[in-house]
Amino acid sequence: MNRIYGHQCYREIIRAFVKSHDSSHRALATACQIHTSYFSRVMTGDAEFSAEQLFKICKAMELQEEDINFVLMLGELSRSSHHEHKQFLKQRIEAVQEEHLRLSQQLQGEMTRLGPEQIDLYFSDIRLAKVHMLLTVPRFRAYPQQISRRLGLSEHELQKLLERLHQLGLIRFHGGAVHHVEQSIHLDEHHPLSLQNHKNWRIDALHHLTSSERQPHDYHFSATFTCDADTKGRIKEIFKSAIVQAQSLVAACPRVEQAYVLTLDLY
Repeated sequence: MNRIYGHQCYREIIRAFVKSHDSSHRALATACQIHTSYFSRVMTGDAEFSAEQLFKICKAMELQEEDINFVLMLGELSRSSHHEHKQFLKQRIEAVQEEHLRLSQQLQGEMTRLGPEQIDLYFSDIRLAKVHMLLTVPRFRAYPQQISRRLGLSEHELQKLLERLHQLGLIRFHGGAVHHVEQSIHLDEHHPLSLQNHKNWRIDALHHLTSSERQPHDYHFSATFTCDADTKGRIKEIFKSAIVQAQSLVAACPRVEQAYVLTLDLY
């Protein structure tokens, strides 16, 4: 599914979802308890979904809270018949789109582009990403065999993972050493594999918490709090800005000595 913030109409978002999930309008209408004939009329522009119906559709598409707010704004714009109100909503929508575009560009930077099948292969095995990141460290790049001890892999397992990275065009060998590594891979948050990728890294974090590998500079933090939805959204934006700042620090780092993992959860 394409990022929803590139769309100006909620119908486009629904069509993109149906297409990417090999589903149908009928199946989505049934899941949301909306009469199929009315659903079809809305999708052809002859009617509008109510805010409640659109909310049900967003939940069926498993959109995040922030994304739901955006889709509901598009629905409100589509239903509005008041010129000043429509202009007000358009300005709000454009502001949200511009902010997401800015953050997306900052987060992605110069990302390596992989095809759909390559993306599936890369994110299906967390060990592949681990080996890939360790290869950005000079000492591991010069002697890839050291990765076996670092990750607890057999030499055969490591060789298989190195071969996959080579097939993906992410590394190149020369004389037994890796002499080139494509560093940045981006997985869109709406990609079907995004949730599984998050799960894989959280499982890895749990393993780290219960192991003896923790280092003095490692940091783990957990907290629960109460607030309203708007405040939660503002906290999320703080997290996203912090990630952008962290990426800038990493880019300016004078030397690469080790690979580290950062995970954030807000729910």
